[in-house]
Amino acid sequence: MWITENLRIAITAINTNRMRAVLNTLGIVIGVGAVIGLISLGQGVDAYVKGEFLNLGVNVIYVSATEPKSDQRTRIEPLTTGDVEALRDPRIAPSVGQVGAEYNVMGFASANGEHMRTTVHGVTPNMRDILNWDVSCGSFITDDQVRRQAQTAVLGTGVIEELFGAVEAQPGQCDPYPIGELVRINERIFTVTGVMESRSLN
Repeated sequence: MWITENLRIAITAINTNRMRAVLNTLGIVIGVGAVIGLISLGQGVDAYVKGEFLNLGVNVIYVSATEPKSDQRTRIEPLTTGDVEALRDPRIAPSVGQVGAEYNVMGFASANGEHMRTTVHGVTPNMRDILNWDVSCGSFITDDQVRRQAQTAVLGTGVIEELFGAVEAQPGQCDPYPIGELVRINERIFTVTGVMESRSLN
């Protein structure tokens, strides 16, 4: 009985002060909507930042040979493939999941009469997994190609557009489509086997 009476009093109060009731309801709706919107925005930004850091490799350690800063050491000891193999030995580094190697040089690439200067990355095949690299079409370099010392290259979209232009592709192929084409990099001829997927951070 008291529920009915309370309901009657509430309806009477609302009818008496309709504008106040509408404004109060509107304030509550806006407040709740703003809180939900801020929470959703915060979660979206958090997911985006985490995704970007995962793309960079949050569990990756880079080791490189740099110029000595000590007066006692003036010679740079370059890293070798022997160092890579040593780190791959679970008896030496049992907590290391994967070890890859990368060697970067500035070089000149040319194809179809076009030329450009770009950074050339020489990497081991497992660097694709270590750094979360994706291939939009074709294939990344393989262990078999490394063993055979095959002259293969995987190009970024910027290099492809510069050297090959916007070539019309067949269904299921890249656009432009350079797979199987030849590219000269620092006076050596390579066959294009894949195209790297564009990344948000470069």
